Amino acid sequence: IGHMVLDMNGPPCRCGHRGCLEAFASTLRIAEALRIEENAILAAGDRWASDMRIPAKPMKTIHDMLVRIGVAIGNAVNLVPVQRVVVTGWPAGLPGDTLAFIRDGVGRSLLGPLAGLDLSVAPAAMGREPASGLALAAYAFLQNGGERPADENGRKASPSTPQELMSA
Repeated sequence: IGHMVLDMNGPPCRCGHRGCLEAFASTLRIAEALRIEENAILAAGDRWASDMRIPAKPMKTIHDMLVRIGVAIGNAVNLVPVQRVVVTGWPAGLPGDTLAFIRDGVGRSLLGPLAGLDLSVAPAAMGREPASGLALAAYAFLQNGGERPADENGRKASPSTPQELMSA
C-alpha cells in the first residue's frame, strides 16, 4: 500500500506520482526529520530507533507518519476486507505504543468497527521488504503450478473480484 495516493497534491514520491503513502511515511522522510542520511536507518534495520536518539519534534513527525499508515490500512481494508493486518518494516523498530498511532489512523478511515481488525506490528522475519513479500508471493504462485487452480469443472477462470484476485 506504499504507493496508495493519499493526497494528489502531496509531496513527490520515488515512483513518479505525488502524495503516495511512501512520500509521507518512509525511511527517507524519517531521515529528513532526523537530519541524517537514509542509509543510516537502512543499515540499522529493525534496530534503527534503538540505535538513534530521537528528539521530541522528529518523534512527533514519526507519530504522524504512523497515523497516515493507519489511514492507508483502513482504506485498503475497506476495499479488501481482511481480519488481520501485520505491519512490518521501520515501524517495528519503534519504542512505545506504535499501534496506538496506527489504530488512530485506521479508525479515521475504516468503515465499520475497528474492534474486528486484528492489527499488530512485527519485525520483518524474512528480511527487508518488498523483496520478502515478492518472494512469498512468487512462492505461493509457483505452489499453484504457476497458474490459477481449476474449478470443479476443470476451468481456470480469471478472477473477477479483489478477493478472488488476492486468493489466486
